[in-house]
Amino acid sequence: MRKAQKWSLLPVILSILLLAGAAWGLSTLSLDYPGEGEDSVSTSFNFLWSLEPDVDVTSPDLVSYDLYLSKTLSNLDTSPLSLGLAFADYEGTSPSGTLDENATYFWKVVAHTPSGDVGATSFFTTEAETGP
Repeated sequence: MRKAQKWSLLPVILSILLLAGAAWGLSTLSLDYPGEGEDSVSTSFNFLWSLEPDVDVTSPDLVSYDLYLSKTLSNLDTSPLSLGLAFADYEGTSPSGTLDENATYFWKVVAHTPSGDVGATSFFTTEAETGP
C-alpha cells in the first residue's frame, strides 16, 4: 500500500513543477527591426525588439537590455552600442555618427532578467542615402 501512496504523489509533484516552470518560464527575444538581412539607411536607424513574455513574472522592473553593433560577427560581443536600456527599442546613430553605406552590420540584444539572460543576433545591410 505504501508504494501506491508514493506513486499517487507523483502527479501532484509534477503539477507543482509544471506551475513553477510556467512562473519561471524561459523568455524568448525577437529582433523585430531591422529584420534578418533587411536594408536600412546609413545615417540614422532604429532597433526594435520584443521579449515574450514582455516582463519577468518574478520582478518585472528588473529587466534591462544591452545592444551591440559591429561590422563583424566575431567582434559583436565587444562592441556595445548601449548598455542597460530599460525599453525594448533604440533610436540613434552609431558611435562614429553614421553607418557606412552599402555595408553589412550585425546586431545583438541581450535581455537581462532575474531568471536569466536571453540573447538574439541578426544582421542588416545599409544602403546609400538618396538626396532630397
